[in-house]
Amino acid sequence: MKVYVIVNSLGLLLDILGAFLIWKYSKTDALKFIEENGSFFWDGSSETDKIEFKKQNKYSHIGLLLMIFGFILMLISNFIPQNYELMSQISKLYNDN
Repeated sequence: MKVYVIVNSLGLLLDILGAFLIWKYSKTDALKFIEENGSFFWDGSSETDKIEFKKQNKYSHIGLLLMIFGFILMLISNFIPQNYELMSQISKLYNDN
């Protein structure tokens, strides 16, 4: 299989996973934790709300990082020679030894 296809497909899978995480965990009701001046406050919030907010915030950030890394992989795949095949390179490594 061509290496550029593998790298591009891996990037696409990371983008899909990242988009799913952002979609699933960006539904936080953040407005209940934001004051009028834009700062966060936790007064009156239950410990469960705080933990849930932090978890959702963490997973949405992970999703964003996965999407960025996926797009980088897709960009890199454009610069891999199209005639570069993974299996032929692996067999060359084993045959040289």
